[in-house]
Amino acid sequence: MTRLATIIICLILSIVLGFFLLWPQYQKFSEERWHVKEKEVERNNQEEYFNHLNKLSEELKEYEEEMSKIDSALPLDPDIPDLLNFLALASSQNGLSFEKVTSFSADSAKNSKTAASGQEESPAKKYKELTIDFEVSGEYPSLKNFVSTLEKSARMIEIESLSLKQNLGQSKEKSPPIYNFKIKTHYY
Repeated sequence: MTRLATIIICLILSIVLGFFLLWPQYQKFSEERWHVKEKEVERNNQEEYFNHLNKLSEELKEYEEEMSKIDSALPLDPDIPDLLNFLALASSQNGLSFEKVTSFSADSAKNSKTAASGQEESPAKKYKELTIDFEVSGEYPSLKNFVSTLEKSARMIEIESLSLKQNLGQSKEKSPPIYNFKIKTHYY
């Protein structure tokens, strides 16, 4: 009976030790296995997402010319020298003389209003405005062509105001009139 009792006690002890020592380890192992499967699913989803992005990138390469037009219409920075160069070139191509830039200002007032109220900005209000005042001189048909060029340019240019100022030159000859422009363009 001692032998039988010893076997029963050893069996009960091994079951109890197995329950208290091995069961928590088995639960940890099961939990870790579940986390590994979860991470594999997450990794597979990320791979699918990046593959989808690569496909979209390849598709966008087909529309590279159209995308460059959009980038020039709404650039990421004000790029004032390029804009002034465009204005001077467009005026000279249309028979006007680019006289001078009287003022320019970069305004982000649309952003500050929403930032002051603590509200999230909508994508339509994240743009900033660049206002430029300049003068050109020349005859009326040239002015008409210049305005047409500004309207047809890829960059979004709004003519805020246009005024006429008579050019009072030193000579007795009639000099061409000076036109004061105030234009506004946008950038992100």
